[in-house]
Amino acid sequence: MAAKKTAVKPPPAAKPAPKKTAAAKAKAPAKAPAPAPKKAAPAAVAAPKKAAPPVAAAPEAPAAPVVAAPTAVVITAKKPAPKRTGNTAISFKSAGFHLTVINELLDLGHFADAFEEAQESSDKVEDYEIDPRVQKFVDGLVLTEELLEQVVKIGPDGGDEIYAALVPVWDGEDDRFDIGTLDDLHLLPNLERVSLYAMVSEGIDLTPLRDVATLTHVNINLSKGWAKGWNVLDELAARGVVVTRS
Repeated sequence: MAAKKTAVKPPPAAKPAPKKTAAAKAKAPAKAPAPAPKKAAPAAVAAPKKAAPPVAAAPEAPAAPVVAAPTAVVITAKKPAPKRTGNTAISFKSAGFHLTVINELLDLGHFADAFEEAQESSDKVEDYEIDPRVQKFVDGLVLTEELLEQVVKIGPDGGDEIYAALVPVWDGEDDRFDIGTLDDLHLLPNLERVSLYAMVSEGIDLTPLRDVATLTHVNINLSKGWAKGWNVLDELAARGVVVTRS
């Protein structure tokens, strides 16, 4: 019966299997070297740092201040120059209209001394001939916008002072001083009265009167066959202009 006692051998169940797991756990730390791959990351980061310097090309930006803007300002500063037109001579299409305007300015007191001086040789001029000194006076006049703004009426007549000065002895029978066109009316921005009964060429067109916005009175004492564009007078009357006709 002593042999049965030996049958109780619990130790085999308590084999040191757990010790192996413990040993395995002890060996596990050996896997720690796995983080080594992280060393490769720094190498990748270092590469872009070397590529960055090329951006140094940016310093070329200072070239942008080509100071183009200041140059533009200088150009615009020169624009006021056109204001000098007020002192610039105005040209006329009709020499006869030009003389009529000069006569009006003489009536207003302009050029008095120069005009009187130009007539000093009138006694030496042949009958029906133009006085060269007065013609030189006329040609040398500078009619500016400022002067033309003062003309508020025109009414050319064969007895006007300017004609008598140009031709001291003249019967007014020829057409040398006649107005051939009224296209120059627009040069008189403050024109209020127009009277036409002489010193205009046959076939004169009255139509340009339409474009004189400042007109208040118009008197046309010409025969129907002498002028054309008579319908403009009806238009002027319709807008309030006082119109009289032959």
